[in-house]
Amino acid sequence: MSINWTHFVLGKKLGIKKVTTIELYSFLVMFFELLIWCLLYFYNSHGYMLSEKIRIAKQ
Repeated sequence: MSINWTHFVLGKKLGIKKVTTIELYSFLVMFFELLIWCLLYFYNSHGYMLSEKIRIAKQ
């Protein structure tokens, strides 16, 4: 039920009448890859300081 609703919402937003499951999954994969890249970039630039703050806070 929720998957069909997601199809409907995605179809409405993208202006597509019917969004296939494969297109939906490829969109999700693309989105998660982008999210992971952003997290990796954030971790590389700020992760060390963040982990140090967490380590100090735990002590």
